[in-house]
Amino acid sequence: MNPFLPAWSMERITLLAPDAASAQSGRELANPQLTVWQAIASDSYSAWAVYQEHNKSPYKVKVDLLKLRHDDKVWDCNCRTYKSPCKHIIALLYMLINDPQHITEAHPPHWVEEWLDKEAISARKRDERKQKNDTITPERIAQRQKLFTKRKLKIANGLQELEQWLINMIRRGLADPQVRRYDFWDSRAARMVDAQAPGVANWIRDMGSIPSKSTDWIEPLLEQLGRLYLLIESFKNYDKLPEETQADIRSVLGWHIKRDEMVFYDTLTVTDTWLVIGRYTGDVVDDSQKNGRRGLKTQRVWLRGLETGQNALILEFTFGDSAFETIRQIGTSFTGELCFYPSQYPLRAFIAELHNDNSYHETIIGRSIKDSIEQYALALAKNPWLIQYPFVLEDVIPVQLDHQWVLREIDGTYLPLSEAFEHTWSLLALSGGYPIQVTGEWDGKTLYPIGAMVDKRYVDFNVIGKFHSA
Repeated sequence: MNPFLPAWSMERITLLAPDAASAQSGRELANPQLTVWQAIASDSYSAWAVYQEHNKSPYKVKVDLLKLRHDDKVWDCNCRTYKSPCKHIIALLYMLINDPQHITEAHPPHWVEEWLDKEAISARKRDERKQKNDTITPERIAQRQKLFTKRKLKIANGLQELEQWLINMIRRGLADPQVRRYDFWDSRAARMVDAQAPGVANWIRDMGSIPSKSTDWIEPLLEQLGRLYLLIESFKNYDKLPEETQADIRSVLGWHIKRDEMVFYDTLTVTDTWLVIGRYTGDVVDDSQKNGRRGLKTQRVWLRGLETGQNALILEFTFGDSAFETIRQIGTSFTGELCFYPSQYPLRAFIAELHNDNSYHETIIGRSIKDSIEQYALALAKNPWLIQYPFVLEDVIPVQLDHQWVLREIDGTYLPLSEAFEHTWSLLALSGGYPIQVTGEWDGKTLYPIGAMVDKRYVDFNVIGKFHSA
């Protein structure tokens, strides 16, 4: 077991890298024999290094190992980069994993101690803010109710306009030429942004791309329009619905509950040993990305309780090249308490308390395609606006069927793969034409693979993507 990061591995550090270039640069620098490393040391609670090349000023690299073991990303480097972690921090982490014998045991120098003291003060302030946010006062309740009523009225007015827009579209017929124009959908999406319903705005933009995807677009578009109309009708009866259904409606509207607002709700908490069954990262398309700047990124970490069988989703966002809060490898597990956001079918959660971070791998038990679809149907009956649902498919083979990639079982049952999946040939190479276990996200139409198990080893396609892009 590694003395510095016992629950970490090369793959987990690679996942931590903000992009493929950072991972590649970190691997190239992760050699303690290089003359650029003037000092590499640790006291088991923190690690530090001095990096200097040519006649440049030295870079002082610092990592709080104690915090990192508890999933807190606390590090620092004075190099001039917007990426976090930078290549120097990644290189130091690689060396802690691969070359622990070359790490000098020492007492932290003054510049490391000063940094740790500042971080301790910052952590104490964060704890004080959290304690304050967890305290419910009459003033907070009144302010929250005022903001809630104001936003609800704005959304109601926006959905009323949207309903009339949908009715007019159906009356004119989907053969109307403007249905194929992006500006027809974008202008309506902009109106929903003004109505403080960004989730519906993104939904409408996505619908605008359906007519251009294939010749057979009428049925998929009608399905989406029907689901959107269901949302409008549901919001009309918002006050009569159960709190869990209200939460589902707010979620699809883009009216999300912040973590510090969870104190106002009766939440489900589950303590279990949680197995990581998949992880997806991707970009959130917004105006900043359209202008060529680095925009918002999202991460979905899928978990399954070993004792309860409960599925859970840790959904996170970060801007630019900052690291996500949760970095977990497929197949690893941790023991802790998850707090679930209110929903008729609770999936989204956050780690309320981490009891134990396990370094070993557990066995993920998969299901057949039929059983997985049945589980999805039960979930959809409770929350008809589910966007993604985790599948762990046992004994499936990636094959091409009518110019489309599918995952097929021995008896011929198959699921189509998402066209957005970029690692089809890697998946085929892992399979070698034989049945394997594949984890993916099902959207009701196609499956997006996010991991696979080969010879009792779990492969994360996020890691493959970073190696291929490097």
